[in-house]
Amino acid sequence: MVDNGFSIRMIRGYLQKWARWWVKTTDTWKVEELLNWFINSCWDLPSAAVAAGLIQAATLGNTCSSMSMGYLSVA
Repeated sequence: MVDNGFSIRMIRGYLQKWARWWVKTTDTWKVEELLNWFINSCWDLPSAAVAAGLIQAATLGNTCSSMSMGYLSVA
């Protein structure tokens, strides 16, 4: 994705939408689980790093509930 001219911001937005869509399709998947699956199967290191950043940001967002970060919720 990065090699094709997509920005990190666009990749992050896409991954957020992708994970949210899949979580809505079933009760068995969680956002963190899907992003970890993506990271483990992704051949594009920058895209995998963006997914790891989403997990980290969501985890930080859950621990700092007073901060409104606008990231995915992994809970």
